[in-house]
Amino acid sequence: MSVITFWSNNKKAMGQSLSTGAVAMYMAMEHNYKCLALSTQYEDNAFERAFGVTQHTKSFLRNILKGKDTGLDSGIEGLTKMAVSNRLSPELIQNYTKVAIKTLEVLTGPRKIDDTTDYEKILNSYKSLISNANKFYDMVFVDLNKSLDLPQTRVILEMSDIIIVDVEQKMQRLNEFIELREQEKIFAGYGYVIL
Repeated sequence: MSVITFWSNNKKAMGQSLSTGAVAMYMAMEHNYKCLALSTQYEDNAFERAFGVTQHTKSFLRNILKGKDTGLDSGIEGLTKMAVSNRLSPELIQNYTKVAIKTLEVLTGPRKIDDTTDYEKILNSYKSLISNANKFYDMVFVDLNKSLDLPQTRVILEMSDIIIVDVEQKMQRLNEFIELREQEKIFAGYGYVIL
């Protein structure tokens, strides 16, 4: 069980989400690993476009077919409520994901959120979510928010087995990462790869 996190300190788009999705798809197809691709990017639908997954979750459809009442919370919003109430379990996560292929499930980032407190709850739930997912899936691929400003970003980087650092192919950007690597203990070891 591994957590592989794709992260970048660049402000501009680097294809990070598509890189995350491509590697997750490859590992799921080529090696038949049960994988979860998880995006923490706010209002980003790159995974939905890349994988062609719809907005409906499996649990929502199951409940409709069984004739049960169901809440409208799905995806990360629904999982956040489970994490906050300490009811999140590894097996439960798959009920809130979208299936890309048999061995790859996708969990997109949060949608429009009216309340800042709700967004904070979502950010704080990622540690529990990733930890539980790591017990159920062979590989958890995380498309992580840019920069190191949020404490939740640091927590996810620290719990990652491998960090794939997206760096723009300019000498200035490479030098910036080298400086960052010397300042941040997260990058002190050999648990990262530059992309």
